[in-house]
Amino acid sequence: MVSAAAAYLKARQAASAVAAGTSHFGGTRLDATLVPRLHNALLDAENGVALTQTLFAFIGDSTMAGTRGAGDLKSNSYPWKLLPLISPFMAIDENGWYGNQISTSTVSDLPGYDSRLTLGTGVGFGGDFSIGGYPLSLDAATGAITFTNNKAYDKLDLVLSCGGTPSTIGVQFGSGSVTNVVLTPSNYTLSTLSKTLGTEPVVITKVAGAPRVQGMTLRNSTAPKVMLANMAKAGSSSVEWAATTNNRSPLSVLLALKPVAAFINLGINDWSLNVPVPTYRANMQAIITALLPTTDIILSIPFPSNIAATGGNYANQSQYVQVIRDLAAQYNLPLLDFGRLFVSWEYSNPLGRYIDNRHPTPQRGYGMTAKFVARSLRALLAL
Repeated sequence: MVSAAAAYLKARQAASAVAAGTSHFGGTRLDATLVPRLHNALLDAENGVALTQTLFAFIGDSTMAGTRGAGDLKSNSYPWKLLPLISPFMAIDENGWYGNQISTSTVSDLPGYDSRLTLGTGVGFGGDFSIGGYPLSLDAATGAITFTNNKAYDKLDLVLSCGGTPSTIGVQFGSGSVTNVVLTPSNYTLSTLSKTLGTEPVVITKVAGAPRVQGMTLRNSTAPKVMLANMAKAGSSSVEWAATTNNRSPLSVLLALKPVAAFINLGINDWSLNVPVPTYRANMQAIITALLPTTDIILSIPFPSNIAATGGNYANQSQYVQVIRDLAAQYNLPLLDFGRLFVSWEYSNPLGRYIDNRHPTPQRGYGMTAKFVARSLRALLAL
């Protein structure tokens, strides 16, 4: 019996043969046949069709989260900088938060990273690594998690988890009544709540047990958009993202969320932590083959690091880059080459595009990255 992933790959290869001769970038074709789900979702949104949890997930490390070298600010991330460059041309928006993402383990630093968050007394980090990193834990909380926004929404999509203890959270929109959401013990819980269209803050409190909040998206179903969700986590590598050690692991949750598309940029922590190249290949292949039956994938060549940096496997980062090129060719995936954009660390660092051995600067480095991704997405979608 042919697996769903194998069947989908066969269909992609057939489509590739039909579309042969179209434009290439970084060795891989850029045309909408490579991202049919994303293309269809954008067409539906532009035509006013209601979308349900339609996420464009950005999966990566600190270079995508906008942390470490960029000062732990979400506004420095290239997905955030990308949004205003593409939203005039495609029905994409961002209104939400996933994971702690930042390079510090101090929960009080999180509102500085994303100013829309306010954390009450006793809120901390806890639980298993998942999408975006570690969830906010309300185990000992006597205060609330509050997400304040200025965009009208009528749907709230929540990603929740808890340990083996039955747990419940209370969700309040502004000063309205509280709705209880019961979490499934030792599992993730996906919950969608509806409300009257408005801009009220979301207030989440502990009702019972040890609940954890992994992330949320606020969306307006009357003006549907594909929602950009930055799920990157500083310090993460392919090891964390490919893990299926429990059903709250990132790949398990991603398979449940079924993002319409996933932009994947992993590699700098694999070579900085000296993850063996064969292990990196196996991890990336596992992520790709797991997601392909339900999600369009866009791969990227990681930002070049200083080959003379001490520790890790910086001198052989080209071997990891070749893995991404091989997988993009094997699975016929769009490939955005940040190596070609930056040329090398040795070239770009004197131009002020790096803040350290591997992280681009907020303005020049991530600024040029956002423009590069915007142009590539427009070319990919023929916009």
